[in-house]
Amino acid sequence: CTASALSFTLYTLSRHAAIQAKVYAEQQHIFGTVTAEELANVSSIGCEHLEQMRYLEFVIRETLRLYPSVPLIARTNRKAIDINGTKIAKRTTVIMCLIAMGYNEKYFDEPTAFRPERWEHINTDEAAGLQAFNSVPFSAGPRRCIAEKYAMYELKSLLAMIVRNLEILPAADGLPSGINDHSRLDCVPQSEYDPILNIRVTLKSENGIQLRLKRRANANK
Repeated sequence: CTASALSFTLYTLSRHAAIQAKVYAEQQHIFGTVTAEELANVSSIGCEHLEQMRYLEFVIRETLRLYPSVPLIARTNRKAIDINGTKIAKRTTVIMCLIAMGYNEKYFDEPTAFRPERWEHINTDEAAGLQAFNSVPFSAGPRRCIAEKYAMYELKSLLAMIVRNLEILPAADGLPSGINDHSRLDCVPQSEYDPILNIRVTLKSENGIQLRLKRRANANK
C-alpha cells in the first residue's frame, strides 16, 4: 500500500509544479538550519519534523482521494439494517468504491482539480460529522487501519527526502494535469503518459508511473 501511495503522490507532484514548489519550500523552512551531513543521518529527523510537514500531508491526502491505495473496502453486516430507506439484509457484503467517492461532486467541488488546500480543515471542527467520511483511504471507525499514523510518517519521510534532493518532472514537457475522472466508464486519459488504473486489492497502474527526476543543485551528494 505504501508503494502505491508513494508512486501516485510522485505522479501528482510531477504534474503540479507550483504545488511541488510549496512542498519544497516547507522542507526548506523545516530543515533550513540543518546541515547536509545531519540530514544524511536519518536519526536526526524525528517525529517533531514530520508533524511540521502539514502541507505535504495535504498533498498525500489529496492524492489518496484520487488514487486510494486500497480502492475497495468490503464489510459484512451482522444484522439487518436500514440506511435512509435502503434495506440491507443480514450478512450482506457491502462494497465501497473509494475512487467513485473521491470523484463525486456531491462530496468534493471540482473533483478532478488537484487542490491539497482542501484538507486544511482536517483537524478542525469543520471535519466533524459525516464530512469526515467523504474520503476514507484508511477506512474509518473501530476497524480502520491501525497503521495509518505509521504509514503517514513513512510516506512523509520518503517524500521529504526525495523532494529535498530531486525535482520531480512530468514524463514529457507540456503535459496537462493528468487527473482523469476514473469513476466514469468513458474515462479517456489526457495523454499517453497518464496512468491506466488497475483496480485490484491494491491500486496499480497498467502502464507504470511515468515521470522524470532531476537532481537539485543543493542536493546531498
